[in-house]
Order: sequence, then structure tokens, then C-alpha cells
Amino acid sequence: MIALEFKSPTSSITSSIPANLPQSIKLPENLNKMVLDAAYDRGLLTLVTSIYPVLRMIPALILSAEEVDEMLSILKEAIKEVAKKVETSA
Repeated sequence: MIALEFKSPTSSITSSIPANLPQSIKLPENLNKMVLDAAYDRGLLTLVTSIYPVLRMIPALILSAEEVDEMLSILKEAIKEVAKKVETSA
């Protein structure tokens, strides 16, 4: 299983926030669901957890390197799309 947790950069150590990020950035509660939907639209099936802002992937153990690269590429594009939506709505 592979899991990605989505946390607000201001929710932990504020000194680690990159200078180019707004200090008041707030991530939507359903960010993991937004990424799930964007990945699904691109053909990648993922799961969300019930109470934590986590996106889970449970790939088959017989994946080729090319399939892993494709999965990561789809996930990257889905996250970029959601990031643009969040950025414009802030």
C-alpha cells in the first residue's frame, strides 16, 4: 500500500513553510477526495480513508516499471490540477 497524507503547511512547524507560499494557506477538508476524483478522471483508481486526509493506492505486486511511471505521472497531473483549483479559490 502507498499512502499520501494531505496536511496544511501551517498545521505543523511554521518555520519549514517555503517563502513562496502564503502564510495563511488553508487546504480544503476534502482535498484527498478532490485528488481521487482528478486521478479517476485520468484512469487511476485510488482510495480515501474515512477520517484522515489520506489518499491510498494498493497496486498489484506484479507492476512493471512502466506501469509505476504511468501511475506516478497520472497522480502528478491530478495533484497539479487540484492545486491550481485550490490556489485560485484562495
